[in-house]
Amino acid sequence: MRKTIIFFITLAILACTVQPAFALQPVFETLSDYEIAKITNDGFWDEMRAVVDENTGKFDRVEYYVKSTGASSGIRYRTKVITFSVGNYGPAIFGADGLRSSQPGPGKTVYDKIILDRDFFRALLGSTFPNGPALVAEALDTESYLDVGAVIEIYNANTGQVLATINSPEECQTKAGAIGFGAGDIADMKTRWQKVFLREAPAADIIATESHESKDAWTSASHFNPGKTLSQRYNNGDTVDLNFIFHNEVKDIAYGDTNYVITHWGAGNQGAFENQIMPAVKKGAATEELSYAYTIDLDKVPDSAKVDGCIRLVIIGDPDKKVANSDSKKNYMTVNIPINGVDVMVLTNDNHSVRIKQGETTTLNFSVTATYKYIEGMSRDPITVDVNIKSPTGTITERITIVPFTENRCKDYELPFTTGTAGVYVVEASAYPVGVWDIDLSNNTDRCEATVIVGPADEPYKGNTDKETRVNLVG
Repeated sequence: MRKTIIFFITLAILACTVQPAFALQPVFETLSDYEIAKITNDGFWDEMRAVVDENTGKFDRVEYYVKSTGASSGIRYRTKVITFSVGNYGPAIFGADGLRSSQPGPGKTVYDKIILDRDFFRALLGSTFPNGPALVAEALDTESYLDVGAVIEIYNANTGQVLATINSPEECQTKAGAIGFGAGDIADMKTRWQKVFLREAPAADIIATESHESKDAWTSASHFNPGKTLSQRYNNGDTVDLNFIFHNEVKDIAYGDTNYVITHWGAGNQGAFENQIMPAVKKGAATEELSYAYTIDLDKVPDSAKVDGCIRLVIIGDPDKKVANSDSKKNYMTVNIPINGVDVMVLTNDNHSVRIKQGETTTLNFSVTATYKYIEGMSRDPITVDVNIKSPTGTITERITIVPFTENRCKDYELPFTTGTAGVYVVEASAYPVGVWDIDLSNNTDRCEATVIVGPADEPYKGNTDKETRVNLVG
C-alpha cells in the first residue's frame, strides 16, 4: 500500500512540473520590392512592433523588419544577441543569427520580415521555472511593454578579431565613438534597445516638422535620420534661416510647461546652442511658426555633426519628455546644411597574399593614389593636400597640389618592395586638404596588407641510390 501511495505522489509531482512544449522558432516572410521601399521610407528597419489579436485584444505577435548586409573588410559592427524581458521575466537571450533567414554574403543585403509569436516568448522567457509559460502569457496580457536589449560587437572584418563589446546604449557612444564610428552609426546601434508596447498606446507625441507640413508628413527617414537636406550649398560665415513648428498630441500645453532646443547632431541637449520655452498650444493643434538664424562657424561644429558634406543640426521639441511619454523620435527634426568644401581621398591596393618557396623572393607592387571626389556645385580651384605614406620602403611626407579636371587631378605613388621573408607588409596612407573643409573624412585614410607565405623548397630528384633499374608490372 505504501509503494502505491508513493507511486501516485510521484505521478502528481511530474504532472505539475512537466511543461508543454512551445516552438522557439521565428517565422520568416518574404518582402516585396514595394514593401522594402516603404519600410525604408518609413524608417522601420530594426524596429519591433507588437500586433494584437483582433478578436481577443490580447498580444499576438511581434513583427520585426531586419536588413542585414554582409561585410568582408574594414571595422564593422554586428548584433550578437537580442535580449527580451516582460514584467519580472527575463532578460532572456536569443542569438541574432536566428533572426535572419540566411547569412548575407560580402556586399549582399538580406531583407527579412520576422514574426515572433506569443508562444515564442512563452518558450523563451518561461521554460526554466514551474508554470513559466502560463505566467509569461499573463505578463504579455497585462504589462505595458516588452523590453528589448542587445549585445553588439565591433570587429575587424578582415581578421574576425572582436575589438569591443557593447552592452548598453551608453556604451554605443563611449566605445563606438572612441573607435571612430560616426553619429549615424551610433544612432543606428542605439536602436537595438527599445520598448515594444504590447497594445496600442495612447498618442502622446510632440511632433516636429517644417512650417508648411502636417503632422502626418513625419517619417523617421525624412525627419530624423537622415532628415531634411537643404537644396543649396553654403559657405563658412553664411546665415541659414530655420523655420519649424511643433504639433501637440499630448494635452493642452501652457507657456512654460516644456521647451525646445536646437543642437548639433551628436552633441545632445548639453550642447544645445538654442534653448527656448515652447509656446502654449492646445492638444491637436500646432504652435505658431518658430525660427532661428543659424550662422555657420566651422570651427565650432563638432565632428559628430559633419556628415556627408553637411552640417547636421537637430531641432527637438520637449527634449526632456516633460509633457510627452512616447519613446518615439517624432519630436526630432534633423536639418542637413550642405557646405562648400572639397572631398580629398586616398586609395591603396586591396589586401592580397603571395606564396613563394624558400630561397625565392617576390616583389610587392604597392601603389597609392591621392585624388579627390567631385560633387556638383563644388569649386574647381586647385587644392593643396598634405600626403603621408608609411610603407616597407620608408615614409613619404609631402604637400602636393591637385587641380580638378586636369592631368594634375591626382598623384600616383608606386612603391615596389622585394622580399623573401614571410610576414605581413603594410602600407598606410593619408591625404588631407589644407585651408579648406573636407566634407567626407571617411576616405582620407586607407591601408593595404600584403601577406607573404614562404613554403618549403622542392627537393632535387636523387635517383635510385642502389643504381638498379626497377620495372613496375601492371597486370
